[in-house]
Formats: sequence, structure tokens, C-alpha cells
Amino acid sequence: MAVKRKKKKAEEGAPEWMVTYGDLMTLLMTFFVLLFSFSSIQETKFRNAIGSLKGALGVLLRNPKVMSQIKSDTRFLPQKDRQLTEALKAVRKLSQEEKFKGQIKLIKTKKGYLISISNPVMFEIGKANIKPELYSVLDMITQIIKAKPMEVRVVGHTCDLPIHTSQFPSNWELSATRAVNVVKYFESKGIPGAKFSAEGRSKYSPIAPNDSEKNRGLNRRVEIYLDYINPPVQPINPLPPTGKEER
Repeated sequence: MAVKRKKKKAEEGAPEWMVTYGDLMTLLMTFFVLLFSFSSIQETKFRNAIGSLKGALGVLLRNPKVMSQIKSDTRFLPQKDRQLTEALKAVRKLSQEEKFKGQIKLIKTKKGYLISISNPVMFEIGKANIKPELYSVLDMITQIIKAKPMEVRVVGHTCDLPIHTSQFPSNWELSATRAVNVVKYFESKGIPGAKFSAEGRSKYSPIAPNDSEKNRGLNRRVEIYLDYINPPVQPINPLPPTGKEER
């Protein structure tokens, strides 16, 4: 009578902890490869890749210090985004200087940015020639326009003081000419004219009551709307909160 031999139990593979450890190391390596290559990919793609790793690397991604450091370091941004961020910061810094404080404003909007420049820093009363000291400011704005595909709308405004000269029969002509002169300056810097539109609003869009010379100076202004043609999924925002509503 044949004796049945017991089959040998198959040898077990690697311990379970080793498999888990190997998977974790692979995910960590993938994460750091993404960080290394981040300078050459779009920010949107990077954020999508980060999202796919949330489950496995939740502890790291929940650390606000790590994510804020990645977001605020412009070295990880593509060239065009770095150029845009630095130009915006330069305009914001300039607007906080004593001689321009309250007269140059940089505001984030739903479509992009608004830069408002009030008198007397840009024009003399009743005139539409840009003051030479404002050229450096317009040059900074030129860098913003060149950094990203944008549509630029320049709107001129006046106060309620009447004007009647051979050059400007009314505030309509004065406000429109101021806007056109700003557009012409941008064109002289090599930006195609097709990007721009110019508009005069005369005295009909005041931001302050016309009851003092200071307020009239605020109303005599040029507004430069910088609207993204293809808005990013998560727009770059190097600006600290201002407490003002978006326009």
C-alpha cells in the first residue's frame, strides 16, 4: 500500500512590512522627481500630479509650511510666470512709495489686474501729455503685458471741472486723449496695437466726491485693465490681501 507523502508547504515571500516599505519608498522617490522637474512643467500639471499623490502622501501634503514654501518660491515657476510675478511685485512696491502712495493702485480682478494711476503724478491739469517721471511705471506695466497673453483696456477719466479749449472742447476729448496716449506709449515699446482698446469716460465715473482738489485729483485718473486671454485655472496671485473687492 502506497504511503501518501505530505506536500511541502510553499515558502513564503517577502515579509508584509517590506512590501509596504518598498511601496512607500517608490512613492517618495516619485514625489521628489516631480519636485525636481517642476521648473520645466506647467503649474497646473504639477498641481494635478500632487493631487494624485494625496492619498499616499497625505501627511506631507497636509503640512501647510511645505505647500506654502513651494507656492511662494518663484524659482519653481515657468519663465513667463516668474516674469509676471516679479513685474507685479515691482509695481506693488512702487505704489507703496511715499511719492506715489494713494495715486498708484494695483488691484486683482476676476479677469486679471487693474492698475489705476491718479493725478497729479501722470498728467497736468487740463493736459494729456504723460509726465516723464511716469515712464518707469509704464515700463513695469509693459513687462506685465509681455509676460502673458492679455487684452489691455485703457480708460481715461476726468473730474467735474469744465474744459473748453481748441484741443479739448470738453472732458470727453480730454479723457479719451489721455487713454490714447497711454496706449501709444505701450505700442512704442513693441507691443502690438491689436492688444489694446482706449476709452474716455469724461467725468461720469468718479471714485470720490468732487468736493475738494484732493478728491478731484483722484477722479482725474487712467485705469489700465489687464485681462488674461486664457485665464489660468489657479491665477498667480503675488499680491497680499488689500481688503478691497475684486472688480
